Amino acid sequence: MFNQTKSRPENFLSDWQITQWVYYDVLQIIEKHFQEMAISFMPLKGAYLIASGLASGLSSRKMKDIDILVKKEDFQKAANYFGSLTETQLIPGYFDYEQPFIYHCFNRKIYLEIKYQICPTARFILSDEDLFCRGVIQNSNCVFPSPEDAMLIHVCHYLHHIYKNFDISFFEEIALLEEQKNFSWKEFWIRAEKTGIKPFVWLMISIYARIYQKKTFSPDWSSPYTRLLMRFSFQWYAGLNPLIRKILLEIPFVRRPLWLIRHKIRRSRH
Repeated sequence: MFNQTKSRPENFLSDWQITQWVYYDVLQIIEKHFQEMAISFMPLKGAYLIASGLASGLSSRKMKDIDILVKKEDFQKAANYFGSLTETQLIPGYFDYEQPFIYHCFNRKIYLEIKYQICPTARFILSDEDLFCRGVIQNSNCVFPSPEDAMLIHVCHYLHHIYKNFDISFFEEIALLEEQKNFSWKEFWIRAEKTGIKPFVWLMISIYARIYQKKTFSPDWSSPYTRLLMRFSFQWYAGLNPLIRKILLEIPFVRRPLWLIRHKIRRSRH
């Protein structure tokens, strides 16, 4: 059973409040499907915030889809199951580790992604085995990411979106995730070391610490390049052209920059 910390107000709902309640109900339906399949699943990112009740701590947030992680050995079973439902519409996927759907529910089109990997390992590494092994079991099927992994997923995944926007909401979510019960910066940094993008994680958390005047007990993973980037303000980054942000803040930090360049070229041709 998911957590819900706020009752529904009758009037004056914000877009984010509406999103929370709609997606909360959808997640409950999705949970029943996984119970029927008898396999474990882990809600990620915005889905985790809503399922855990943390979402109510944010005044606003953009959420375009529901990301669900499953174990690699369960992926095909889950993909086939959801693909067989009359309320789902299959969307061609670009990567073999995920299957996107349009899920028709409550007269809405909900974009749902079932995956056994969060992103290509050429970007960063967070294995499904580690995430489930360290996860917090909610019931026989639902597993939440550990507090440190929830933070790590949020920060690492931002590497994929940072060129599109450099928004204060990203750092507000870090502040929210830091307040999770039993969250440990020490454990966070131990796990971050294995992602393959230590400099990016260090840079984002360092910017967060500067904005919020927080102590994050970070190891010294700085480099001449990241120290140079720390000279610039949040406002400066937010005002950059997306292409410049990609050149400065994405390409240099992925595990395999040449893969990213080739990937972007291939995608632009389709």
